[in-house]
Amino acid sequence: MYTLIQLSQFTKTELQSICIDYGIKSSGNLSALIPRIRFHQEKIQKEKEAKDEAKKQLLENGAKPRC
Repeated sequence: MYTLIQLSQFTKTELQSICIDYGIKSSGNLSALIPRIRFHQEKIQKEKEAKDEAKKQLLENGAKPRC
């Protein structure tokens, strides 16, 4: 996860590379790439939190953890 400060220090080429790694659109200027990356990172974080919450619920309801 990149902070806004980190992203603002990257070149356009570096930001495009991050977009490619994330599998998101990599065209546009800096002012388009940075919010796109931030939005995608937030989406990933929310998905991870939802998955962790679901796992927690299962364990609380008696499911056995995987080793």
